[in-house]
Amino acid sequence: MAVETLVGAPGSGRDLDGRLVLDRLAIRFIDPATETAFREWSAREAVPFTRLGLVVSLAGWTGAWLALALGIPGTASQGAPWVFGVVWPVAGIGLFLTRWSDRRILWGAAGANVIAGFVAAGPIAHGVLDEISAATPVVIIVAFFGFTVFRLPPLMAAVAVGSYSAFNQVLLVASYRADEISTRFLSTHSIIMWTGVSTGMLVCVVLGRLSREAYRREQVIEEQQREIEREQERSEVLLRNVLPDSIAERLKWSTEPIADQFDEVSVLFADIVGFTPLASTMEPRDLVALLDLIFSGFDDLADAWGVEKIKTIGDAYMAVAGLPDSRSDHVEVIAELALEMRDELGRLRATTGHDISFRVGIATGPVVAGVIGRRKFAYDLWGHTVNMAARMESHGEPGEIQVTEAVHRLLADRYELVPRGRVKVKGTGTVPTWFLTGRR
Repeated sequence: MAVETLVGAPGSGRDLDGRLVLDRLAIRFIDPATETAFREWSAREAVPFTRLGLVVSLAGWTGAWLALALGIPGTASQGAPWVFGVVWPVAGIGLFLTRWSDRRILWGAAGANVIAGFVAAGPIAHGVLDEISAATPVVIIVAFFGFTVFRLPPLMAAVAVGSYSAFNQVLLVASYRADEISTRFLSTHSIIMWTGVSTGMLVCVVLGRLSREAYRREQVIEEQQREIEREQERSEVLLRNVLPDSIAERLKWSTEPIADQFDEVSVLFADIVGFTPLASTMEPRDLVALLDLIFSGFDDLADAWGVEKIKTIGDAYMAVAGLPDSRSDHVEVIAELALEMRDELGRLRATTGHDISFRVGIATGPVVAGVIGRRKFAYDLWGHTVNMAARMESHGEPGEIQVTEAVHRLLADRYELVPRGRVKVKGTGTVPTWFLTGRR
């Protein structure tokens, strides 16, 4: 069996997986599922051509009948029953079948072509005109529709056109008389007719191959488009893991620098206590797995409370509530996050056996937020509030959540806060601080 793989776009071989291998002799795809899909696709593609062919053929038959009626007296009444009683109803049925985009339209087109061919070869050319020389060109014209305009598959076209061409050949032979003129007439018209049919069949085969090539290219393009969409989805997921959703959207559609001022947000820093000594006693794989376990748990809590994770730096975790979408309860949700982070570490201590503790610092106030960098860009925060949250963490105590005076003022009526006293903060001086211990 002779086969060939239709050449596709560079890099498309992985998508095809042998599905679009063509049997050159049978002019079909070797894979049955692909051949079935192609035939369905071909039927859908043939709908406009079939409709056009049927309309044009109706116009042609009607025009020919009018021309004969005007040019040859007495032919109008002879041709009318065949044109309007046979050709028009059959073409109408064919047009009705084009409501469906499946194989029915091909069968309808083939049936219309067969009936038109028999009408052309028999009653019209031989009966109405009483001139057999008109049969051959009329049959060839009808065959043209079967081979090309109707987009019939080669086998279907061969059967359809061959049937009425053979019928016309029988009529030619029946009209043969044993004299020199008739012999030359029979030979000439037989050769013309079968040459036209053979040429049409060749064109039909070429069109069949071109149709399969068009289908193959469409499949390759669709597969590449799906791959592009999958890559875009992966990129979208990665982008939204790095940036807040609203910031990611702005970055996608604008080249302007992203920088925003927020008047009221709450910033949290959390840092694992004694991480360096712990790291020196663990295998690298185990260390990374432990960090992933801790920070993944923090991520889930942040998502649950609608808090935006900003970044991790080594064993430190930074998050903020109140941006990029403002919210009035930013202090409460950051407090709830801190308390649940403390509970989460308690569970991890019990399950991992490691003495994991942390310091947390919280501050509230205005910040500037924006995207920096062109490669490996990051969404970050700047301002006094960020510095104070970092200082609250670094000057805190293991296992405690240290907050500023502004946070204490906003939470005092709903949460338990224990005064720690005044703490010296670099760049600010001595400030009063509190430990957040729980809910009231």
